[in-house]
Amino acid sequence: MKPAAAGAAQPPSPPPQKPLQLLRWQSRTQVFYEELGDGARLPMVRIPAGSFHMGSAEQEPGRQSNEGPLHEVTLAEFLIGQTPITQAQWRSVARWTPQQGERWGRELNPEPSKFQGEKARLLAGETNTDERPVERVSWLEAMEFCARLSQRKKRNYTLPSEAQWEYACRAGTGTQFHFGNLIYSDVANFNGSYASRFDQLDTPDPQPQRRNQTTPVGMFPANSWGLHDMHGNVWEWCLDHMHDSYEGAPCDGSAWVDSEAPKELRKINRGGSWYMPQRHCRSAFRSLARPNVPDGPYDDGGFRVACLPPGSKFNYVENLAPELHKQIDDSLVLTDETTTVPTRVYFSYSHADVKWLKMIQKHLAPMVRDGLIAWNDEQIKPGALWNDEIGKALADAKVVILLVSPNLLASEFFTNYELPQLLKAADEKDISLLWFLVDDCIYKDTDIPNVQPILDPTFPLSTLTDMGLNKALFAVSQAIFNAIKYD
Repeated sequence: MKPAAAGAAQPPSPPPQKPLQLLRWQSRTQVFYEELGDGARLPMVRIPAGSFHMGSAEQEPGRQSNEGPLHEVTLAEFLIGQTPITQAQWRSVARWTPQQGERWGRELNPEPSKFQGEKARLLAGETNTDERPVERVSWLEAMEFCARLSQRKKRNYTLPSEAQWEYACRAGTGTQFHFGNLIYSDVANFNGSYASRFDQLDTPDPQPQRRNQTTPVGMFPANSWGLHDMHGNVWEWCLDHMHDSYEGAPCDGSAWVDSEAPKELRKINRGGSWYMPQRHCRSAFRSLARPNVPDGPYDDGGFRVACLPPGSKFNYVENLAPELHKQIDDSLVLTDETTTVPTRVYFSYSHADVKWLKMIQKHLAPMVRDGLIAWNDEQIKPGALWNDEIGKALADAKVVILLVSPNLLASEFFTNYELPQLLKAADEKDISLLWFLVDDCIYKDTDIPNVQPILDPTFPLSTLTDMGLNKALFAVSQAIFNAIKYD
């Protein structure tokens, strides 16, 4: 059967089998930029107001007692750095000289990091380490960085509270990592080869990597709110003092601090680092360190900054003159250099295989929460201009995913109308065209240009055990993350 001419209306009678569905989703990340000088700029991501359950459940693998009890926290909107502070960003601010009305509290070494110059093994494409996270920065030095930003930019810059950090890291998820319950060292910079049975999670890394150094920020996939390096690379300082549990913790997202506590009381670190194993990189994991380590800060310790909206409590910023508080609060409106980054993914599948689609949706659920992604699930109905409908869906798509099965290949609509347009779009618009088998069929022996398998075709989803299926769906989700580009 030859395909109809483009735009031709189809007869009103139903097709021999249920029509395929088009599934489209869109992600938006709203970013503001703060110019720091010397070519450095600081991207800040808007984090929506909302509630989440902070901490971990008792049955979570790798859990430690100070991660409980699990409790609900409700937060106001805030901004947070898209990445940890880089060496270039740190260097720029550390070299600022005070202007009229500004007062620095302590000197900052412009080049504190271990992993620069001869100490860093440059990766492919790296010419310098400017985009590596700054490390060997104490909590007090990180707070000085925030104080300088606040005075110079007249905004409320500070370290995130522990609740803000975990809320931003999870981005709507309740799993061990914002990727899901598994994390491998090809999606984050951590010690994937750590041998201790006490620190590894139940599922070992199949291809463990131990990089033994920092990596450029943004090298690995972002979470669904557009934040990079929330797991691994460098530990990130938070405002809070360390407590043995969450009993009595604030539920409004503010930092849990004791204004009368001695300065040497330990502070919270979050996110793990290049040196630490999987367990320490979990969303709920809490570490602690002195705010000013006597023998020098560690080479896996960095930070990212937060910016609070007008009227927010100015959380425990040292070395900032009190008379500046109101001045900063009254001017806390960033110039809106908003960048909206739409990402559309086109799923092609047979309605008979919808259960597999639902499983993928579950793994991608974090991206549909909080209005960041809009699902538009519509059937193409008999009588519609099918070619036009497919063309509209592909107009601004960046990724096409095929759920391949005998049901899909038996569809004349797919073979005569949809597949030719998908191949054309992949060829002409540089769309990533990916596929995987949900049930065994001859498609795995078919050579179609520009179509890349996500999974090994020898093992369709329908043949996998529960553990294998979970890993395969994680791989599919990861392939989608990798195909999406955040500019």
